[in-house]
Amino acid sequence: MGETSNDKSEKKVYAMTTGKYPTMLRINPILNWKFGEVWNFFKSYKCQYCSLYDKGYTSIGTKDNTLPNPVLLVEATGEYLPAYMLMDESKERAGRITKPLPKLCHLTMLCIRLFLRGFGAVSYTHLTLPTSDLV
Repeated sequence: MGETSNDKSEKKVYAMTTGKYPTMLRINPILNWKFGEVWNFFKSYKCQYCSLYDKGYTSIGTKDNTLPNPVLLVEATGEYLPAYMLMDESKERAGRITKPLPKLCHLTMLCIRLFLRGFGAVSYTHLTLPTSDLV
C-alpha cells in the first residue's frame, strides 16, 4: 500500500484506496520526497522504521518479491549496508523481483543453497520457498 514518486502508477497526494483495500482516503504527505530526503528526515528526528532497512532492504514488498538491495552488498563480508547508505536513488528497487520465481524441486533448492554457500554467501535463506511452490 506504500507508494513513492518512483512508482509507475499515477500518484496523488490525496486518493481513495482501490482494489483489495478497505475504502478509505489515502494521504501521502511525503509522496514527492526523494529517497535521501526520507532517510534524512528519519535519521534527523530519530523515527522508528522497519528493521529490514538496516539489513540492506531499500524497497519492501512481499516476502516473495523482496530481497536485500544488491547495490548495498559488501562483497568482502557478504553483509549489506543499511538502506540509508544507498547513494543512487534510481537503484531503490534493485532488490525487487519483477518476475515470479519458477517452481523448483527440493533438489534444485538444495543445489542452489550449496552453490551459494560455496561462494561464501552469508545469507541465502531468502531462497526458501513455500512448500506450495515446490514440485
